Amino acid sequence: MENGACQNTTQTSYECDICKDAEFIIEERDTTIILADGTTNPIKQDVAVPCSCRDKKQIKRLMKSSRITDAFREMTFSNFDTANRPAVIQQMYAVAYKYTKELPNLIKNKARYNSCCLLGQPGVGKSHLLTAVSNNLLAKGIAVQYFPWVEGINDLQSDFEAAKQKVSYMQQVSVLFIDDLFKGRDKPTPWQLEQIFGIINYRYLNNLPILISSEKTIAQMCEFDEATGSRIIEMCKNYKVTIERDLNLNYRLLGTE
Repeated sequence: MENGACQNTTQTSYECDICKDAEFIIEERDTTIILADGTTNPIKQDVAVPCSCRDKKQIKRLMKSSRITDAFREMTFSNFDTANRPAVIQQMYAVAYKYTKELPNLIKNKARYNSCCLLGQPGVGKSHLLTAVSNNLLAKGIAVQYFPWVEGINDLQSDFEAAKQKVSYMQQVSVLFIDDLFKGRDKPTPWQLEQIFGIINYRYLNNLPILISSEKTIAQMCEFDEATGSRIIEMCKNYKVTIERDLNLNYRLLGTE
């Protein structure tokens, strides 16, 4: 090399220097093989094992695929204020918190009553608490899909071909969070009811959890479609709170959260 020539000293940067972002490392382990004559031969064998970074990266991928926004990721149980709030708000908090702790076992045991719904009065923190549940589950490595009803249903209607794949994912994801179910128009369209029934019924038949926030009561949902409403109430049997309409409970009107 001529004097004065520069060498390229650029080095590849990795998030994990241990596995070089492969998420697996090779370890040499003792094993035994059985030969044709029945004798055994101890050997050393290279085995790929998960790196310590793999779980953290998986959680990051789950967070990204969940469609939960950065702002919603800040919603936790610790920043939900229950001080001086009415008893029904404190009950809602307690139910959501209890559900979060118990859901991993409910999933493991494929329990029938494995879902949670917070219904009724707007502005009481229903979405906040169910987002806190979702964030907690994601941190445990449990996949959650966030589906805001108004934006989500419009997205499905905008591309019917892509909708099939999206609906299929919502049917099968570990936990589905439907936020503000049936928000907007007075009555869902037949197409909307068909889609939501297909999603709920699949999860009902396969014991897959749902989280639902809605201003509608179960009775109102059953007026739209009894098959969908009755499945939701059965799935959420042990984790359900309905808050009666009362403007004094709406933190947005009171200027506090």
